[in-house]
Amino acid sequence: MKIAEETGDKALLAFLYNDFGVMYANHGNGPEALKNFLAALKFFEETGDKSGVVLGYNNTGAMYMEQGNYPEALKNFVAALKISEQIKDQRMIAFSHTNLGELYSKQGNYQEALNNYRVALKIWPDEGAVGECYADIGTTYYYLGNYPEALKNHLASQKIA
Repeated sequence: MKIAEETGDKALLAFLYNDFGVMYANHGNGPEALKNFLAALKFFEETGDKSGVVLGYNNTGAMYMEQGNYPEALKNFVAALKISEQIKDQRMIAFSHTNLGELYSKQGNYQEALNNYRVALKIWPDEGAVGECYADIGTTYYYLGNYPEALKNHLASQKIA
């Protein structure tokens, strides 16, 4: 980190701060993770790395969601989605919709959660993410009391896993 700071390599700093954010998040230190993700986002923006900016917004949004700051989480996830759509990154569009689905689910807005999960399901490029998406849809139907749909989606998830 010190060499990157001394040389002013903003691209490297963006990735380093992002990696530190992931490390802190994985160790349950949300405040430090958020601080690092915000720093990474700043450097991604300064370097014009749009894919990095999307990553930064999604990671920052996830930390805000974890902290219960749903308005900030929503703002970050929507920003990530808009840029993902601009650069036509299908994987990140799906990831952003999945994050929005989780956010809406946490707030009890299950219909909006389902809408986002369904969009993500249609465009996820890898099976593992598709399986998780079916599980998220199944859980959302469970919360809605629609047990046949919950079971159907959980079974679809299990077939993939």
